[in-house]
Amino acid sequence: RLQTELELKESEERYKGLFEGSPDAIMLADIETGMLLDANSAACKLLGRSLSDIRKLHFTKIHPESDIDLSLSTFHDQVQSANLGLPMKAFENIIIRADGNKIPVEVLASPITLNGRKCLQGVFRDITRRKKAQEELVAAKEKAEASDRLKTAFLSNISHELRTPLNGIIGFSEMLTQMDNTEQDRQ
Repeated sequence: RLQTELELKESEERYKGLFEGSPDAIMLADIETGMLLDANSAACKLLGRSLSDIRKLHFTKIHPESDIDLSLSTFHDQVQSANLGLPMKAFENIIIRADGNKIPVEVLASPITLNGRKCLQGVFRDITRRKKAQEELVAAKEKAEASDRLKTAFLSNISHELRTPLNGIIGFSEMLTQMDNTEQDRQ
């Protein structure tokens, strides 16, 4: 019994160390009520809230109102997947900090049992930089495509502008070289 208690204590300390030491935000929500039960220090920092404030929130309070239906649907999908024993898939979402700023996050949720309660553990990774890089990439692509269109139009225009006088010059040159014309005609 002592050995089991020691192993349990070591397991709890290991989990606590991983929970607090994670660079990603980790939050626990009660599956039945949707209330947030716990969060690590990275989650407190990400949300700009204290742990006691987080523990008073329903998970929908950290999502924009426009995304509440999507968040509820995703939450229920995650719960249903957990109940069916299906592997969890990462998804993107938006969370709201205490100051009102919206932050894009990648979420991976998994079911756990905590003190006999079924919970959903969410690992939230801030993907602001990734989203910004994607936006910059799209903008750069659009700029390159616009530059390509301008270059094509410019070359087409230059080609036309050069061809028109050259055709006249070539035509007159051919006339000059024809042998059946007299010297006076050539002049």
